[in-house]
Amino acid sequence: MAKLRGKTLFITGGSRGIGRAIAVRAAQDHAQIVLVARDAKGKDLQAAAAECTALGAEVLTVAADVSAPASMKAAVVKAHERFGGIDSLINNAAALQLRKVQKTSLAQFSDLLNVNLLGAYKAVRVCLPYLKVSDNPHILNLAPPLNLNARWFETHTPYTVSKYALSLLTKGLAEELAEFGIAVNALWPRTVIYTGADFRMPGVEAKNCRTPAFVAAAAVELISRPSRAASGQFYSDEEVMRAMGVTDFKPYAIAPGEPLMADFFVS
Repeated sequence: MAKLRGKTLFITGGSRGIGRAIAVRAAQDHAQIVLVARDAKGKDLQAAAAECTALGAEVLTVAADVSAPASMKAAVVKAHERFGGIDSLINNAAALQLRKVQKTSLAQFSDLLNVNLLGAYKAVRVCLPYLKVSDNPHILNLAPPLNLNARWFETHTPYTVSKYALSLLTKGLAEELAEFGIAVNALWPRTVIYTGADFRMPGVEAKNCRTPAFVAAAAVELISRPSRAASGQFYSDEEVMRAMGVTDFKPYAIAPGEPLMADFFVS
């Protein structure tokens, strides 16, 4: 059953990796998809759009920088003009920078916050008027569970702070927006996801990862559920897949049989 048929998804960081995979999975349900990336004419974004269109989805590509409020506002206006509204916001755009505070300049820390926290905040602000009038509105943040184990702060406090801030925003928004029936939840990979040729996860090889399609299947399931059923929750991709009745995860492994590495903030 195509649960997302006719629904409009606004996906940041939609040109590659997890964002693109979510779009492709939603396209199978004939969703209306807004792919947001910095370069709307880039090969990655155009390839993502073509893949979704081939699956029967209507696609709008928009050049927008999540760190620029005016840019995001313009993207949402275009989405509304094309599709008449927004049903789900997927805050997927992210910056990864694994350095200690002593090695991270103020400008670099600001960049992390601008993308990982403020980018999502801005997207929520501009999408909110349309989400309020959707019949099944969802905000899904790619944000980790709050894990205060010291190991997640020792070597990359700036990155950890930026991602945990998004997790806190998830909890706050879930309470604030409950009156409108808007579900605000977080999804995080249980194991490292291989996102392509530009993969830069220190100490991790592709063979120890899963494909983005695993997270995408879980994401589409969450935004397909009734929005008033659950909010303020932190889900792992494995948890959602098991709830869907999927128990064989091997098809999603880059190298089936190889050991998988746990993702950040999972212990």
